[in-house]
Amino acid sequence: MLLGAALLLRVCGAVLGAGHPHALLAFTGRGLCLLAGWIAACILGAWCPLWVGIVVGLAGEIVGLGVNNRAYRYAVEGLVIAAAGLFSVPPLPVWRIALAVLFVLAAGILIDRWVARAPASARWGSLFFVLMAGGALIYIKREDLLQLADFLKNNPAKFWNVSVTRQFPERRIVLDTGAVAWIERPALKRTPYGALFFHGANPDGSHQSTAVVVKRALLNAGVAVLSVDHPGYGESPSPPLKMDLSAWDPLPTALSALEELRRQPGVEKIIVVGHSMGSDEALRLLSVHPAVHGVLLLGAALSESAENNDYWNRRFLKDRRIREPFPLDWVQKIQSEFYDTRRILEKLSPQHPPILFVRFGREHPNIAASRDVLLHALPGRKRVIDLPESTHYLNSGKFSSLILGEAALARHLSSEITENFGDFDSAAPLLAKETD
Repeated sequence: MLLGAALLLRVCGAVLGAGHPHALLAFTGRGLCLLAGWIAACILGAWCPLWVGIVVGLAGEIVGLGVNNRAYRYAVEGLVIAAAGLFSVPPLPVWRIALAVLFVLAAGILIDRWVARAPASARWGSLFFVLMAGGALIYIKREDLLQLADFLKNNPAKFWNVSVTRQFPERRIVLDTGAVAWIERPALKRTPYGALFFHGANPDGSHQSTAVVVKRALLNAGVAVLSVDHPGYGESPSPPLKMDLSAWDPLPTALSALEELRRQPGVEKIIVVGHSMGSDEALRLLSVHPAVHGVLLLGAALSESAENNDYWNRRFLKDRRIREPFPLDWVQKIQSEFYDTRRILEKLSPQHPPILFVRFGREHPNIAASRDVLLHALPGRKRVIDLPESTHYLNSGKFSSLILGEAALARHLSSEITENFGDFDSAAPLLAKETD
């Protein structure tokens, strides 16, 4: 979809901007060409706010007012792509930026050469064809676009701050328990540390939009990330329905993932990261295996009681895509045994590693109601970070295979991780800002 949109915009831009006598149309055409360049950078993995492309493009146009040299236009397009790659979270390696530049310039040169040689009727005919093709693309992807419109309407991020990208390439790992995990390493800045990430309650598992934002923030801090698909989520299978209660325990998968991360080359120390449901998983792992450097909890709260909670009992089955009949009393037993935050806290030692507790300003009411209770119940060292303009999903959404959100928010979270965990050599930076 991004590729099609980029090419259609480039054709429109070439037709309108190729020496058109009306300055407004010509300027619009050049703007479409620059927007196509920003989208091309997104295709190759950049996650950069739209305003960066707008500012760089406008600056180039203002500096080059009255310049009709095509080479200058291509240079401005290249600068937009390079800026998108460098402002990306995390920044793209040079070869990816170069690939995006070559892709756009090659397509642009071919399109511009055709436009320059074609008669006016052919130009306007091609514009009509592109508009029809664009309409077809909108019709085919109308559900995604309606979701996108709803996302922009209800999300605190303004359109110029919205960033779009696809997934970074990951290496798939099958753990000893049969669950699936994904390993990603930062392309540029690297530290000798790894993060074990547990996602929230979304069937997409490690590939839900919030997980992608958190992983990008960690990668931007130079941390290798092993994200685990919780049993029944993502590509991890659910236990066979007729197995005994212990088969539904997610802890063996967490321990297996921890050992897998320890075996990764260059990983010397580990932080454990959990979002929403994954926060319980992180705390449970900490209660039995405290030998990690630190813990990052995002959107954490006390779990709701499984007794007489029909919504969460049915949600348990829906999220894990369980279609066969499954007794609800068994669901309650599983939730009480393995997903009860209060029981997890009872086993947590006050000597645990420091915890960074992230609260969202635009939180779900049920989570906001109990998160501070959880915070005060946590023993030992901890500190709060507030993100007042963030939703529970870190201002992100997923549409088809694309991730939308605020790269600036991910960069801010990345800086908080770096500041609070310092150089990962001691707990001192966190201890100095400990919450009462």
